[in-house]
Amino acid sequence: MSSYCTLAEVRAYKKIGAAQTGDDALITDLIPQASQRIDSYCLRTFTVRTAETRKFDAVLDVDGDTLYLDDDLQSITTLTNGDGTAITSSNYVLLPANRTPKYAIKLKASSSVSWTYNTDPEEAITVVGNWGYNNTTEPPEDIKHAAIRLTAWYYDLPAAPYETTGM
Repeated sequence: MSSYCTLAEVRAYKKIGAAQTGDDALITDLIPQASQRIDSYCLRTFTVRTAETRKFDAVLDVDGDTLYLDDDLQSITTLTNGDGTAITSSNYVLLPANRTPKYAIKLKASSSVSWTYNTDPEEAITVVGNWGYNNTTEPPEDIKHAAIRLTAWYYDLPAAPYETTGM
């Protein structure tokens, strides 16, 4: 799990002086919690994860010659069909064509390859690649700012009034 901001960034946002280090451990613990919450809410990870292996169903995840992915993809290292054969990059394209992240793998019309499996379709197709929204270890600036603000909000929660009287 990547942290989308640093202790120094949260301290600067909260205007915590250099001599005030008493809550640094708490803030450091809150940063990954805020980053994870952002990932959970957005249903994606905003930094690249290298060489991760994911498996796909050769029936449920396939529509014709297109394999739909369950996460953002940046690039493929290896692609193995459900029958155990490697599919080379000359046989497929990643969708969408002109931007990242990618959401699907489409077999080329000129290719003689088709999505298949030997015995069971479940987890038959294997994709090893770099997964995540960004192709860098740094999140987009808006995600970084959201992580800073959410961490600061978590930090301020103990002082928040939980009882309100009103009509």
